[in-house]
Amino acid sequence: MRASQRGAIFGVINALKRLQSQYPEAKLIAIFDAKGKNHRHEIYPQYKAHRKPADEELVMQIEPLYEIIRAMGFHFMCVDGVEADDVIATLSLCAKEHKLDTIIASGDKDLMQLVNEHVHQLDMKGNLLDYDGVVEKIGVRPEQILDLLALTGDSADNILGCQV
Repeated sequence: MRASQRGAIFGVINALKRLQSQYPEAKLIAIFDAKGKNHRHEIYPQYKAHRKPADEELVMQIEPLYEIIRAMGFHFMCVDGVEADDVIATLSLCAKEHKLDTIIASGDKDLMQLVNEHVHQLDMKGNLLDYDGVVEKIGVRPEQILDLLALTGDSADNILGCQV
């Protein structure tokens, strides 16, 4: 395994350890994408098509990483055919409905659309974004992010947006 691959795995583990120390009383759930395609690829075949396939050596480390995450005490979710973002969105909607304070730890700007009075987002720099924090960072309200990305595109997902 190359140093960069070890670094990625240790980076995930260290980030999770940091969350455990920051939020010792929290119920922590690690959510990952399942292998293979999901319904978005059926809707738009070019979805994430520009990404290189994961290196085989790194792929071989995924299951052991999942076991480490479970051993660290995290709940773990990986749903076949469903993108992790969709699992996170579903859990976030349940949290809002049940008025459960929830933190999404991710730098993914797509997930900022889920921020509300009960759901916040912790970015990779350690900033905890509430509703107003998202407006300040992105320039639109969380519920407008989907429209913004549809208009401007999202290079991370290979979505072009509106062309003029």
